[in-house]
Amino acid sequence: MCSTRQRLFSVCFILVFFFLPDLLRAEARSLQVNLKGTIFHYFIHVPEAYTGKRPFPLFVGIHAFEGKGTDVAAAFEAAADEYEFILVCPTFEGEYMKIESSEDLLLMKILKEVSSKYKVQNKIFMAGPLSGADFILRFTATHAQLVRGAALHAPLNPPPAMGRMGVPFSISAGMQHEQSYKNSQAIVEALTGANCSVKPAYYEDSGLDWSEQAQQACIEAYLVVDSGLSPEDRQMFEQTLSNARELIAQESFGKACSVLKHASKADRGSYYSNTQKDMIDGIERDGLARLKATLEAVKAPAILRAELQKLDAKFAGTRAGNQIRTEMGKIKDSVDSTPEAAETLPVTDAGETLSVTDDRKARAGLSNGKMLADAGKEEAAAKYLQKVIDQYPGSKYAAEAKQLLEKIGK
Repeated sequence: MCSTRQRLFSVCFILVFFFLPDLLRAEARSLQVNLKGTIFHYFIHVPEAYTGKRPFPLFVGIHAFEGKGTDVAAAFEAAADEYEFILVCPTFEGEYMKIESSEDLLLMKILKEVSSKYKVQNKIFMAGPLSGADFILRFTATHAQLVRGAALHAPLNPPPAMGRMGVPFSISAGMQHEQSYKNSQAIVEALTGANCSVKPAYYEDSGLDWSEQAQQACIEAYLVVDSGLSPEDRQMFEQTLSNARELIAQESFGKACSVLKHASKADRGSYYSNTQKDMIDGIERDGLARLKATLEAVKAPAILRAELQKLDAKFAGTRAGNQIRTEMGKIKDSVDSTPEAAETLPVTDAGETLSVTDDRKARAGLSNGKMLADAGKEEAAAKYLQKVIDQYPGSKYAAEAKQLLEKIGK
């Protein structure tokens, strides 16, 4: 018999076996890094869309004074999932915004660690408020080659010395905080002189608050940098995606594909170009899958051709549509095209006689209805079965079609 200690060990082992993966995943959101003997923490959020097949963008959020990485992460987690970027938010201490104590090296070590675990792009986008904005500006002035773009809100200090960085910036500030407002204006001027494109936004009814509007401005700035599109072109691209989704819902796949292919040209590897490619690839896979299912389920040439014509109407203009047309060209109608024979079949149980040709058609309709029902395509099966009932109501085929309709609940 097992001792109490053995049973307790077994229970603990089972609990660890089942729950350890979840615990590890939870802890993996808050990690540690060692810099010169000191332990620092950073938050990381990896969206479910990440598979490692393509490099993901890195979005670095920097918190305000006396804050934590998780504070600023809350503003961007949802966007990381929606727009498919890896979010990294370190926690700094002291007067980190001055980067005089190697805080910039700490961030670079964190980025090196993240890039060793995940497939990421080689430049980062940065965003943050207040002291975080000051850190971002100084980090970019020192390491401009690592930064693809940045969004600052309510910087607290005047601009540092900077060379010709050439990095796009978005800067927002509340006009009710005079010093931050003045600093923002001075930073815009300094960045312009540093060969940077700058988009300023000033809010009359706020001060230092990092409002949802200001946070959204950071995300908008990221999307402009990521896509390489102007705000206007980006809005048009989003409308294109919306239109394509509506067409897909209507099963107008060929039109959806055409709409997607004529969208504005976004930078390769951006959220918009990846979404465009994924939607087109999805349409093609769906078309080929439907073609395969139809070829397997329908054997009568005349009915198969009719089904393929329906598919062709939905996928015309796609690669899948071209394959559908190729299969249509292989079909030879086996229905006798000679004049209807005078011979008739014996009287059916219901009392109706059918010509040889009508008997063949009724039998084919019932046969295809059965095959579609067996393949789980009840709606398509019901159409063929009902046609047999309507056109040959007194035949034995109609009686069997009625029974099958009742069986599949149609």
